[in-house]
Amino acid sequence: MVHVRLAQEWVDDNGRSHPAGNEVDVDAGTLAELEQRGVVVGAIEGEELTVPGKRPAEGQDGWAGPGDVRP
Repeated sequence: MVHVRLAQEWVDDNGRSHPAGNEVDVDAGTLAELEQRGVVVGAIEGEELTVPGKRPAEGQDGWAGPGDVRP
């Protein structure tokens, strides 16, 4: 399982709605699907990730997208 923050509302397979900004645990397959659709901000690994519209924390570049490719 991977702990992620949602960038937009998501309804899981059980029909439960999770609003944008919520943190949820998802499996790798669901994470890939959500990343492709732009639903997640990124994985949370012990430090705060940048939320759209907020400035990145000191020492962070603000990238919260998939992989190492930055726009």
